[in-house]
Amino acid sequence: MARSSKLVNSETVQHELDKAEIKGPDAILQLSDYGLLRVGSLGPVEINWLSNNAAASLLKPGFITALEFEKQEDNWRRVSTGCHVIDKVLGGGFPVRGITELSGESSCGKTQLCLQLCLSVQYPISQGGLDAGAVYICTEDSFPAKRLQQLFTTYPQQRMSPSHIKEDLPKFGDNIFIEHVADAAGMRQCVLGRLPKLLSHHSVKLIVVDSIAGVFRSCYENNEMKHRAEDMRTVGGQLHKMASQYKLCVICVNQVTASDGPQRSVPALGLAWSNLVTSRIQMHRSEPDGADSASQRSLEIIFAPDLQPTSVSYTISEAGVFGLAKLN
Repeated sequence: MARSSKLVNSETVQHELDKAEIKGPDAILQLSDYGLLRVGSLGPVEINWLSNNAAASLLKPGFITALEFEKQEDNWRRVSTGCHVIDKVLGGGFPVRGITELSGESSCGKTQLCLQLCLSVQYPISQGGLDAGAVYICTEDSFPAKRLQQLFTTYPQQRMSPSHIKEDLPKFGDNIFIEHVADAAGMRQCVLGRLPKLLSHHSVKLIVVDSIAGVFRSCYENNEMKHRAEDMRTVGGQLHKMASQYKLCVICVNQVTASDGPQRSVPALGLAWSNLVTSRIQMHRSEPDGADSASQRSLEIIFAPDLQPTSVSYTISEAGVFGLAKLN
């Protein structure tokens, strides 16, 4: 470590990080070595030095107090989906760090699951929530208010046992903040201006962007791909920053596009967006084989820093998205 540090110009490294809008050790550690190598002119030696210093600044050696441990534990909480089958696959739910991408074909249940999480996050920590509100940013269609109203009644009944249904429930509608964004400029204004102000005045632990492709897939001409990549880095960097600062869960819904490879579809927006994503979860829906069969749906972990790639089948009901336990 000491030997390699002599070969590193810390001011140059900091300059490259500033240009890429990578702020703080949390943001550094959320990027892979490959992602860091794409930052300016950084090489393997600089990447090794940078990663080690970022980790050292966050992981203090020696004993810590119980209060310090509790504060650190906030970095690793998860938002339960309200379904133990899906939660088991996700390691307890959706993580409170980085950006989780939720991609999939049309009508596979992405929006359904996001609405469900907007309710789940409002439950106490002891019940898998974070005892806080949610922000829902719509970029394509109008907010599905009728479906949300239905979930206010049906989701608690499915989630809780009969003995707990009569307990006081959160006032779901009072804690979901909705924003409609039409283009990339509006998205930048939202995440750089209005959203930080909201977070400073309200307890929010979930941000949903539905969808990120809605503003970045069609607002640019073919000769503007560099500008699109820069705008995505600006928005993605700000979402990472808020996730770290406020210890909240960020979910970006993404569309998929046809693929010539082994996967029948891949998330849209290419590598420029993929390098900003911490975890990628894809939802699949296959058409029924015949008139008597139903659509098959599955949720798959493509990559995540702490989870193995795996999948689980699920169904969609009036109460939300729920996994199907495997038969022994």
